[in-house]
Amino acid sequence: VRQRDALFAAARDVAATLWAFDADRTMTLHVGAPLEDLGVGQGWNVGNKMDEVYAELPVVTDAVDRALAGEPSSWSVVVEGRTFESVVRPVRDDSGAVTGGVGISIYVTDRDHAQARAEAAAAEVELIQGAIPDAVVVADTDRRVQRVNPAFAKLFGYTAAEVIGQPTKLLYADPAAFDEAGRTRYRPSGPARMDPFEGEYRRADGTTFMGETVGAPVRDSAGRTVGYVGVIRDVTERRAAEDRLYHQAHHDELTGLANRTLFTSRLDAAIAVAAGGRGLVDQRSAATNFAVLYVDLDRFKAVNDTFGHSAGDALLREVADRLRGAVRPTDTVARLGGDEFAVLLEGLTDADAAGALAQQVAAALVPTVEVGGRNLSVGASIGVVWGRPDHDSSDAVLGEA
Repeated sequence: VRQRDALFAAARDVAATLWAFDADRTMTLHVGAPLEDLGVGQGWNVGNKMDEVYAELPVVTDAVDRALAGEPSSWSVVVEGRTFESVVRPVRDDSGAVTGGVGISIYVTDRDHAQARAEAAAAEVELIQGAIPDAVVVADTDRRVQRVNPAFAKLFGYTAAEVIGQPTKLLYADPAAFDEAGRTRYRPSGPARMDPFEGEYRRADGTTFMGETVGAPVRDSAGRTVGYVGVIRDVTERRAAEDRLYHQAHHDELTGLANRTLFTSRLDAAIAVAAGGRGLVDQRSAATNFAVLYVDLDRFKAVNDTFGHSAGDALLREVADRLRGAVRPTDTVARLGGDEFAVLLEGLTDADAAGALAQQVAAALVPTVEVGGRNLSVGASIGVVWGRPDHDSSDAVLGEA
């Protein structure tokens, strides 16, 4: 009896309700923590008939009938807004005769609410992912794809079934380098970096594109990394537009040569290296030597005045081609404006090498230029400046040239 009483006492603290009835359908046991939530005490309705207690819940009285007939049963019921899941089993004596039944009812409202919230959150995430025009990739801690959105298939050309379970490096044009970059940015511990970065991706058909990626590790409530998520946007067209804008801002529209902005930027860098200001290279190395050629065309105004600006433009384009052909591919040829050009020569062995290149430029401009069926003669005045450590600005060097 003491053991039984101790067992029943312990049952009062269980988050479920334990109840029993005898062969006369009389409740003999009713204990459990949920009873307090319902506003009743332990042993509620013990001694009363089950048919009276649950007159308004025929599912319970039906379970009593089945238990007394030797059949187990289970059901779900809502009592005062609380959901319970119940199971009932018959109780037999040593001879096998049914002497009553025992049931347990588990309070599952919180679980159901949590599941409903989880389902709502999952539906919300799916809706958001479906509406996002960019590709979304969710990966596990081993960086294997777990989920993708519809935009992913449009961007990469893979179906979800083709990539789920595959390593994310499958998507990279250079898997080794790009995967290593991802490991550096998205470490399991430490703060997440949400700033976007660009890399080259590969589609299912083998073609590549530049993608801008924003991603971060996914962490649980304890702060443990449980996966990774990345949003990938195709920026190929944007990059091409940026490149066009950069080219337009740094190149002469007529000739395609570098303009004054780009030329002075590169010249300032060469001056800094020669002066040892950044310590990029050993000053004694030929890599620090530079020279500037300043080229001013002769009689160009007469061409414009006599034959028109279209002839002058054609002449400038031809001069630009000849200048490019007269120097090395690594040299910077620029049109500074009008009929004035400049050449930045870097990595020279000595000043004589600069003089030799200047002679090549002059010689390239000697042959006549055919414009509109006319052979026009154009010469040039060329100034040469050998870079010195005391040069402190591009304006100073160009002024000397």
